Amino acid sequence: MKTGKQMNDSVEMRAEVGLLTRNILVKGDELSQEQEFGGHIILYHEGVIGRISDAEFYNMGQLGQMGRYTIHFHQIGNASDSYTKRSSMHHGYNRATTIHDIQ
Repeated sequence: MKTGKQMNDSVEMRAEVGLLTRNILVKGDELSQEQEFGGHIILYHEGVIGRISDAEFYNMGQLGQMGRYTIHFHQIGNASDSYTKRSSMHHGYNRATTIHDIQ
């Protein structure tokens, strides 16, 4: 008499997997939208390496302020090891990304 599954039987199983493409959210505060004045990231020291990936930037940048962009690579010298990839920037108040005077 056979009961249950035999050792050589297999069971087909499947699962749904959701791809989470934005792991980190960086955003301005609750007054950013009203004042059009959000946060910003600036890398500005010689030799700095900035590696930004899989991030979402929301309500960033500062309207009318030069140099206050969502992400700003500013005079960091050799930037060959730096990057911004697989990231999104939306509802910003200035340029999204600026690369200024690098090698």
